[in-house]
Formats: sequence, C-alpha cells, structure tokens
Amino acid sequence: MKKNFTILLWVVFFLPKSYSQFNYAEGLQKALFFYEVQRSGIMPSDNRVSWRGNAHLNDGKDMGWDMAGGWYDAGDNVKWNVSMAFAGSTLALSAMEYKAGYANTGQMPYLINNLKCVSDYFLKCIHYTAESDLTTYKIVIDIAAGNPDHGHWASSEVAHLLVTDRKTYYADKDYPNAGTVAAMAGTLAASSWVMRDNGNASLADQYLAGAEKLYKFAKTYRTSEENKDKCKDSQGNVVSIAGYGSIRDFDELTWAAATIHKAQKQKNVGYADTYLNDAKQLASTIAWADPYDSPHSHFQMGNYHLYSYFLLARLVPTDDQYIKRVARDAKCYASISCPGQPIYEVSPGGLSKINYEWGTLRHNNNAAFITFLYADMATNEPDKDKLISWAKSQLDYSLGNNPLNLSYMAGFAPAGKTAVTSAHHRTAYGPWAGFEHLISGKPEYNITKTRHTIYGALLGGPNWGDAFTPNVGDPEKNEVALDYQAGFTGNLARMAKIAPGGQVLPNFPAVEQKDPEY
Repeated sequence: MKKNFTILLWVVFFLPKSYSQFNYAEGLQKALFFYEVQRSGIMPSDNRVSWRGNAHLNDGKDMGWDMAGGWYDAGDNVKWNVSMAFAGSTLALSAMEYKAGYANTGQMPYLINNLKCVSDYFLKCIHYTAESDLTTYKIVIDIAAGNPDHGHWASSEVAHLLVTDRKTYYADKDYPNAGTVAAMAGTLAASSWVMRDNGNASLADQYLAGAEKLYKFAKTYRTSEENKDKCKDSQGNVVSIAGYGSIRDFDELTWAAATIHKAQKQKNVGYADTYLNDAKQLASTIAWADPYDSPHSHFQMGNYHLYSYFLLARLVPTDDQYIKRVARDAKCYASISCPGQPIYEVSPGGLSKINYEWGTLRHNNNAAFITFLYADMATNEPDKDKLISWAKSQLDYSLGNNPLNLSYMAGFAPAGKTAVTSAHHRTAYGPWAGFEHLISGKPEYNITKTRHTIYGALLGGPNWGDAFTPNVGDPEKNEVALDYQAGFTGNLARMAKIAPGGQVLPNFPAVEQKDPEY
C-alpha cells in the first residue's frame, strides 16, 4: 500500500498537470474540420459541413481550364496558392512527425482527405502544351486576387453567383514565381509521403510526379529582380499581386528538393541523392546573417527556411549545421537566447510578442510548432524542457489559459472557459434576407455573430496586452485563415500524441437544420 501511495504522489506532484489540462484530441478533431469549411468547388460526398454547398465551379473558365477545388484562403473567397501551400506542407509535416496523434484519435482519414483537397488542386494547376518543354508551362498560382471577389461580403455560395468570371493568374517562364511554384511542389511531395505511408501508393505516385514537374520548372526559371511580384492573367497581361514572386526563393526550393528526396527514398530506398544534393546546395545559399533567415520570417507564408533546415537535419543527421539553425530560432521564440536580437517580451497573460499584432496567435502557434519539432528531435538539448514548456504555453493560451479565460478556438470550450463562436468569415456569416442584415435599422440587421460556428477555427487573437473584443467586422483579431490554422493543428496533433486522457466527440459535428440561406 505504501509503495502504491508513493507512486500516486509522484504522479500528482511531478507529472506536469497541464499536460492533461485540455482535451487535445477534441481540439485536433475540430481543427481539421476547419479545413473542410474552407473547401471550394464541388463538396465531396464525405463533406461534414452541412451548411456548405458547391461554389465557384467555373474557376479557370477564363483560361479554358477546370480550376474548381482547393481551399479558400481565409474569411474571404480568394484561392491563394501561397497560403494553400504553407498550410498543406505544415499539415503533411505534422503527419510525418506526429502520426500517432492523428492515428490514435481516429483523425488520420480526415487529415488525408484535407491533404487530398489541396494536392489534387495543385495537380490541376499544372498546364502545358508539351510536357517535356518547360517553356510551354503555365502554372496557376491564384484565383480571384482581390476585388471584386474580395469586396463582396457574401458566402462563397452566393459569391459564385455574383461573380461568374473570376480571374485566373498564372506563372510562366517570363514571370515564374519560383518560390510559390516550389512551395506547391513541396506540398505535393510531402503529401505523397503521407499517402504512401498510409497505403495509397497510386496517389502518392501522382503527387510525386506533379512535385517533380513543378520543382524542375521553379529551378529552371528563377525569380529575378526584373520579374519579382508579377504574374499573368488570362488575357496575358502582366500584373502585380502582393505577396507573390519574391526574389527570395531559396528556402522554398530547398523545401521542395528535400521533400521530393524523402518521397523518392520512401518509394525506392535505392534512389539516388540528386534531390538531396540540390537541397544541400540551395540551403547553403541562405546565409546566417541574411535578414530573411530570422525568427520573423517563418511567419511569412513564402518562407520555408525552418522547415527546410528541420527536414535536412532528419535526412542528414551527421551534419549538425541544420539542426543548429532550427535551435537558434526555437530558443529565440522561447526567449531563452536570441543572438543579435532582443529577447521577446511577454504579455502579462503569457503571450510572447512575436512578429506583429495582426493575428497574434497565428505567429505564436506557428513558432510553437517549429519549437515542438526541434525539442522533440533534440536528444542533448539542455533547454529541452524550457522549449517544450514555452511551446505548450502558447497553445494553451490559445485554448483558454489567458486572463480572459477565453478559448480562441471557435466552438471549443474547456471546463471553466468560454469559447468564441463567431469569426470574420463571409461564408460562416451566412447572408440571408438579401443583404439587409448589413443595413443598420433593418429588422434583419446583425453584425455581432455568424450564422454558423466554424468549429475548430483559430481566431487571430488578442493584442499584446491580452485584450480582445469579439467583432465579426474586425479581420485583425477575429479572422481565421489557412496559415493561422497550420501550426496550431500540428501543435494539437503533438499534444494528442503526448497528453493522456483526451477523447474525440462521438457525434461530431451535429447537423445543422437547413433553412433558406442562398
């Protein structure tokens, strides 16, 4: 009896009680649901979002292509391959590293379906008149970049009736957008690895073949000072789109080469190291002192330097230069050490002040994800416990461990916490009664809450003083997005693997009663 009592005391007093504080399994279940909300095109038969319908089936019509599908970026109706690729790559990487988190909670099929959504769409983005002639390639990188689509406060089902001729934007040899194209290649290759690891070799082969096409194009036609930030529309006009075409394409190309190598080795262990050598050479061009190789840059969706270094550390464990680079940034996030930069300040409630205040929880959860990856990989890291504790604190802050006791994950309400239910999201807002719900004084006027709950979606979050005001009209703190959700989902997968006691909800989601909406 005394021995058992001693063991019980050890569990109570020495096991970090915060590890079982939240139901991370339920959190992961709901986080994956968010990506189903973001689907564009024809809703599949396994669609769980009862209030979503088919939308934007004519995408690509201006080019004579079928470009229906993929994900909407955020609370809007734009399909932005930069954020799509970042989210897809992050989900696939989380499946590589935290497979048990998905498998043990029964969420692997939902993860796979979400990866299929983005990867199938990326295959549709590849167009050419001669497969072997890269000069004929036209690669879709964006659908509906801005107005009039972004200007309509309307659900996707309504928006596709309002704007039937959405513009298609593409890269070619003259305006290659090598970083974006390489990021797409990395997502396809990483998804290939997940598919093969889960028994779908045929689909894995398709994704890998697509990844190689995109990588070859991006490596051949690099973005230059002359063609950066530019692409073409369906009339052949050269246009500029903010966020595309940076001359900094080394990290995306490194990520693509490394993921293709991993996928090829998984398919055939005797495959040569051609892609690995590419990745190492490309990684060497990202200098330590480069301002793009800083903690801040991880949160710009066109930057993959930390993912690249981490994967190279896995692929080449005998070369410690890669893991040292990840370690440097992880320790900076956790305010352990930050060479050449001041230590990050922390809010009174425990939120680290990383990057900038627009979408604070997006920055912190993406930082926490790479910190978890490093800490779980590092065997001789003296600050391992501090790193894990910091990463977990940022996730838990998002789930309710904050001065407001507010869960910023929509529809996820742990005991003693209040969950947000509304977000800056057109489709969840659900226009009805024409548009009189946006006209002050009308009986249907409502700007305080959404018609539907986007279960699992991470809102942008509070300011650095821990203050937050719910407001569906405020995108800075109340919007949700693919990249916001990316590292957050990976963190939940990690905790679902590590933390005991969590369970998914047995009848999730509850089917909403339909009424006239669009």
